[in-house]
Amino acid sequence: MAKFGDGTKNMSVENTRRETGDVPEKFTRPLKLIALFGGSNEISKSAARFISDHQPDVSLRLLVRREDAREELQRLFPDADVQIADYFHKDSLKAGLSGVDAAFVITPDFFDETAAMTNVAEAAKAADVQHIVRLTGDPPGMTLDRVPDFIKRGGNVPSIQHLYARAVLEGSGLQVTFLNSAAFFMQTMATPLFAYPVRKDRVLVMPHDRKMAFNDKVDIGECAAVLLLSNDRRHVGATYHLNNGHDLLSFREFAELLSDVLGEKVTFHDDEERFLAYNSQPLAEFLKIPDAGDLILEMIKFEKANEHAWRRSDTVQYLLGRPAKKLRNWLEENVEKFERI
Repeated sequence: MAKFGDGTKNMSVENTRRETGDVPEKFTRPLKLIALFGGSNEISKSAARFISDHQPDVSLRLLVRREDAREELQRLFPDADVQIADYFHKDSLKAGLSGVDAAFVITPDFFDETAAMTNVAEAAKAADVQHIVRLTGDPPGMTLDRVPDFIKRGGNVPSIQHLYARAVLEGSGLQVTFLNSAAFFMQTMATPLFAYPVRKDRVLVMPHDRKMAFNDKVDIGECAAVLLLSNDRRHVGATYHLNNGHDLLSFREFAELLSDVLGEKVTFHDDEERFLAYNSQPLAEFLKIPDAGDLILEMIKFEKANEHAWRRSDTVQYLLGRPAKKLRNWLEENVEKFERI
């Protein structure tokens, strides 16, 4: 595990907190209990495994929103305290954070971040949580004033929801470190949006082709765990922009890589009509938004307009002390997710 302060020259990191006077470099309270929101998500599971392996004397509390997820997690982590905690139920949040020293906060897409993070901040203050690590997913350096109005009218969409979350947490007075996935999750490539056309017709359909970096959820979870376990208070206020440091590909290049892994040609298409033909109805049903397809297209255009923001970084390797997973390796390990149907 890398020590904070080593080799930061090439690391993609911002620190927005400007403090004056004597600030302690270490947290004042010993680390005894860590809470992980989104306990059923692979990112939080990865963090839990890392903490259990590296600091078994630190207790874990895994927070989930569904009872069925609670039962599964208790089987996976029998020594953990698994609780139901809902971002919009204040009493459950206060119970979930009671006695907690550090917490990892992760939210689903299309989520009311302002209300949720306001409730988290209130519960975290009541519990005197000394460090929060929050996962976001924004183009590095993005601000709300640069987001197109059409996307803002879409409400809490992934392009901007984390900007609302950041505003609440930065204004809360809590000690927060931001982990920003400045990349696509590799696991996203196996979701129906990308994988269904590949599985059905051996085509990858993505309008407005653009370069994108990639992250493995397991690596992100371990990065979160490293920060949660660290006693170095200088992480507070920092934003660590994560990608695997290897893959910066256009979607056309991704189709070529996938073709090579599958041993079968995957043809790339970049037209909007074909994209909507595959995705409009499923997106509308999933998101419960009638014009969901058009909204996603606007988000794609937004990504294209900010294509320059995606850059390889060594942040994952810096935090973990090992290379991040390469996209090819992940595809080879998950080739069954792209089998023909």
